[in-house]
Amino acid sequence: MISLRLVEDRFATAVLDIDGDAVERVAGEACEKGHATAACGIDVFDRMDSSAAGLGWESDLPLLKEYLAVTDFDEATKWAVEHGQADYMWSRRTVCAYVSTQAMPLLKQGIRINAICPGPTDTPLARANEERWLGFGTDFRAEVGSSPATPLEQAYPLLFLCSDAASAVNGITLTADSGYFTAGITESFSGEDRNTSAMSPSMVLGNAAPEVRLRRGSQPPPRTPARAVSV
Repeated sequence: MISLRLVEDRFATAVLDIDGDAVERVAGEACEKGHATAACGIDVFDRMDSSAAGLGWESDLPLLKEYLAVTDFDEATKWAVEHGQADYMWSRRTVCAYVSTQAMPLLKQGIRINAICPGPTDTPLARANEERWLGFGTDFRAEVGSSPATPLEQAYPLLFLCSDAASAVNGITLTADSGYFTAGITESFSGEDRNTSAMSPSMVLGNAAPEVRLRRGSQPPPRTPARAVSV
């Protein structure tokens, strides 16, 4: 759904997923609409958490930069195992760090790069792991009257990040979780599972919110090509 929504707006799209058949099906639907789409089935670690696992990556930046400097796949795998980081949370934080470190180099080539960290999203794969993937934040959603996001609701932030409306946005990871994590960080929400759920704010961020440094600089020019990924 996310990829097809991007295709409808004529963005160049690559589809990657552990479900190779689904990847081929989505790419086929895109081609039927007249848009070439790259498709690739990929393998992942056998334990997976929500993609919001990427949050809090700033606290690990020195180690992440060391990891990102390893350019060989096998050597990177070895590094992750030796450093006790061969898990899904580390892979998501790596994507967030990559987006931020590549923001300036890619902008020199006229390309913006951004990402999203989706909260619980109602997909067939999530339903197959419903207790873990859709279980956290249930009391928050009950209190505010919301539901897990639909794939289309995760596509809209990507459309924005790739559009001219976001021409001054570069190198960020946008959290699309209806405010669950920010409510937990600020303690404006203190539900029962805020600190005990499978993917609570305290688990992801630790005892303190990540430090963020802003530097004044020139804005990227309008109409620069954009890349956006779902973390």
